[in-house]
Amino acid sequence: MALLAASGLTGAANVTAERGDPTREELQLLLLTEEDLLEATGKPWIADRLVTTGVTGPAGTTEPSGCTALDTAVLAQNTGLTDSGVQPFYTAAGDILEQTVVYDPAGSEHIRQLDVAIEQCPQMRFSDGPAVSLKPVEFGDSVTGFRALIQGESRSAVLVAAYKQYVVELVLSDDAYSDAFFQNLLAEAFEQIDHPN
Repeated sequence: MALLAASGLTGAANVTAERGDPTREELQLLLLTEEDLLEATGKPWIADRLVTTGVTGPAGTTEPSGCTALDTAVLAQNTGLTDSGVQPFYTAAGDILEQTVVYDPAGSEHIRQLDVAIEQCPQMRFSDGPAVSLKPVEFGDSVTGFRALIQGESRSAVLVAAYKQYVVELVLSDDAYSDAFFQNLLAEAFEQIDHPN
């Protein structure tokens, strides 16, 4: 799922890890587990292999979306932020969820800029599928994202949230999930940051 490329900010500055910043391996300890997801969603998830090669985050892809405001964003264009890699999960029913944790002390500012970019981009188009309409989510100032609609039906969702000095990104298939379902996922992700594995 390449929708995370649609997440982002204008005026991206290259951000590099400073001494004392967490390593990729330390960020991986902040990722959700199968048990966390069962608790948050009430259904069993299976963790797939962590993806740490290629374009892993924070965007997940560098393919243009056809929307300049999103394509030029910090959180959309892998501008040197240290990330955990992408942890994919799936269910027996075929649901998919991918999580990335990013170290980003300017995360709150980046979320605000990303929110503006999403508002400016009602639609995206990638080379591997049909045009996708964006329906922004509204979960408060520290969270942005959207549901991706194809022919009026939500097929997937992207949630990007600033928490402390981190950004949590979730990309998932949307099985008509409620806002409360998404909020439970984010709360579980924040709990994992507070109490790592």
